[in-house]
Amino acid sequence: MWLLGLNGVVYLVYNLLSGRFRRDFLPISPQTLWRELRLAAQFRLDHQDLNHYNALQRVAYLGVVLALVVVVLSGLVLWKHVQFPWLNVLMGGYEGARLVHFFAMASIVAFVLMHLAMVLLVPRTLAAMIGLFAVPLSQPTATSPAPKGGRYARS
Repeated sequence: MWLLGLNGVVYLVYNLLSGRFRRDFLPISPQTLWRELRLAAQFRLDHQDLNHYNALQRVAYLGVVLALVVVVLSGLVLWKHVQFPWLNVLMGGYEGARLVHFFAMASIVAFVLMHLAMVLLVPRTLAAMIGLFAVPLSQPTATSPAPKGGRYARS
């Protein structure tokens, strides 16, 4: 738990100070989210540019970060509920913290399962996620030359 908590604090501080959260995950418009949700349900969501998150990915990543924060906080209540009385009250007591912890963990499991399903549906994303090869930014055409530094760029 302490490793997860420390890693989470470093991740949050870095992403907040560097502006990555604002740049990569915000804004999320409800209209775009709804449109992409409909396209995803029809298996027609565009995955051409792997260097940018779509609205569904943004919501999923922000949601899992929130779920991880909730897991750590509810875990503290479950572990030392007497030492964290304000968290204990916030989560509705020990039993409430158990429920919060369970549903937060279930949402993390759902996130992982969704990632596995998306990798099966769009296999080229796996190698890009783990950095096995560079992701093509765009295909050069007769009127547009290749991007500077070649056709591929590291993500």
